[in-house]
Amino acid sequence: MHNDLNDLINSIDLLEATYPTLTFQRAAARYQNSNDRIQINVSTDCAETWTTVYDRQGAEIATVDEPQSYSYTPSSNEWETDTINLSPFIGYSNVNIQFRFLSDYGNNLYIDNIFVREIPLTSSKEENLLTNQVFVYPNPTSDVITIDFQLTEKTNVCIEVYDVAGKLIETLVCDQNYNPGGHKVECNTSGYSNGMYYLKMNTSQKTVTKRILVMD
Repeated sequence: MHNDLNDLINSIDLLEATYPTLTFQRAAARYQNSNDRIQINVSTDCAETWTTVYDRQGAEIATVDEPQSYSYTPSSNEWETDTINLSPFIGYSNVNIQFRFLSDYGNNLYIDNIFVREIPLTSSKEENLLTNQVFVYPNPTSDVITIDFQLTEKTNVCIEVYDVAGKLIETLVCDQNYNPGGHKVECNTSGYSNGMYYLKMNTSQKTVTKRILVMD
């Protein structure tokens, strides 16, 4: 039925998680120009509020190119895997994950092999090398946060802030050359909404990501 909502909700414990990652497989086909939609939302307050970490519809979720007029059943090579980083929710013992499906008179949609497991984004050796050289404070913050970093060699630096959905919020430094030594960059978060953000720092050789929590 048009605009029907169907929700699937489960609860997990991320209190002592290190690299929590949600993965699932999907297979879908469109019917004509239908725009069936999948949202994945996360709550840490017993479903009082939700943070959207995945939102796709129509051609974005279809795993076959052409719309199908018949009832779609996927073949083995028509499945795709999606991966979602749940690191912003580390430290919470009751994390609700909601799969929300919004129908638009589309064709069949299949979801399978839903897992939450530890999947490091970098090797432990690389992570230790990076995180020991970049400090972010105060964190949580309500107005201004300082990024304090050390460089062992001259390099170009880019520092950006993203929300939990992966949307670029602000570019603090763009392809700027820094000499070896200590440096500080300030970020004014007074215009940010409350919540979790990612600060991503790129150099010519390395990348490090830090979580920032903005609170009034």
